[in-house]
Amino acid sequence: MKKYLPTIIFGTVVLIAVAALFAYLGTRPQKTVGDSEGDENVLAMKLSDDGSFYTVTGLGSYSESELIIPHDVDGIPVKEIGRWAFRDERNITSVVIPDTVEKICESAFKSTSITEITVPDSVKYIEGYVFADCRGLERAVLSKKVDFLGEHLFENCERLVTVTLPENLKEIPAYMFTRCTLLESVTLPDGVESIGEHAFNDCNSLRHIDLPKSVKTVSDSAFNMARLEDIILPKGLKEIGSNAFMGNPVDEITLPEGLEIIGSRAFEFTGITSVFIPASVKEIGFEAFGGRYEFSDSAGISEIVISEENPVYYSTGGCVITRDEGELVLTLDPGSLPDDGSVKIIGPFAYGNVNAEVVAVPEGVTEIRSGGISDYEYIGEIRLPASLERIEYGGVRAVNHHNEAAERIVFEGTPEQWAAMEKDENWLSGTENVLIIEVG
Repeated sequence: MKKYLPTIIFGTVVLIAVAALFAYLGTRPQKTVGDSEGDENVLAMKLSDDGSFYTVTGLGSYSESELIIPHDVDGIPVKEIGRWAFRDERNITSVVIPDTVEKICESAFKSTSITEITVPDSVKYIEGYVFADCRGLERAVLSKKVDFLGEHLFENCERLVTVTLPENLKEIPAYMFTRCTLLESVTLPDGVESIGEHAFNDCNSLRHIDLPKSVKTVSDSAFNMARLEDIILPKGLKEIGSNAFMGNPVDEITLPEGLEIIGSRAFEFTGITSVFIPASVKEIGFEAFGGRYEFSDSAGISEIVISEENPVYYSTGGCVITRDEGELVLTLDPGSLPDDGSVKIIGPFAYGNVNAEVVAVPEGVTEIRSGGISDYEYIGEIRLPASLERIEYGGVRAVNHHNEAAERIVFEGTPEQWAAMEKDENWLSGTENVLIIEVG
């Protein structure tokens, strides 16, 4: 044992020395420039672990409203602007970013008072929320060579009017311009393939936008409640998400061949009166064309025609029906439903925005899915067929948009059929108003 003792002691000493060295190196970057050395008007900086660059971490002793970030500190370059570095520093009205900076981290300038920003081409990476809630920001020019943009980048920049986007951008991130209410136009670079969810949501001044030929996806609520007066969809478009163009005062739309998915309420509350569904469409969400734009003279959608070559859907009498299950996806006129037994299922919100004295579900229907008979303007009486076997949760709603109750619901089968029917215990909603259910 004695002959190994020196080796053990030497090894222990080495381990202690290495541990001490790592401890020193680990604490060294924590020393900041600007707020711990008594310097005046110097930004707080943190040295990287390898000592090769600085990250700006805050104002430090800096007190000027014009924020000028230095290229370097004692010859060591400044390459990053750290997370939350200047968040809520409302005294900052302008920023100069040097061409040494490569990354701007999350919320770096969130809720500051800057009025314009130019991000140099050296910046490759901009995380989320960097300029969010900068309510005085009017103009922004982003790096031409950025590789990544985070979500919510300009959210709530309510005075933002113009933006120059990177040339190599592939995606408009989610929530990028949400509630930029003065944004009038944006030029999307060629090569953009997707518009993220809520990207232009509530951009109330947006009247026109050119979607590049490269765009394949317009995500959920991408242009929800913008004010687009015309929408030209590119030929390569594959998917339109739920609520994507909801609430825009467009009067017409051409859906390109190759389009596969139209999300729920994608064009609800627009001025569109007529639409042709191409053969390529595989999925149509509920109320995809429901309602009408509140400032439009249009009475809403009045005609839907589906290509005869479409293998999933067919149209008849203003109704959209699936070929395999016989599911009613949408009806413009409840009196025009086929009564030949071809309709087997009433799909979600199929009767949305109906205005009728009587809605008579045709014989042959066996199932009413959640929300199937609901979301209508006015309805007086609902008649359910004897063939009905199942009603899902909330399948029938007893009141309309104005909280007015239907006068009665009539089941045309026998009491025994009614008792045998599979009904969710909450199949009927809106029962706070008095109505009559008649059976037989």
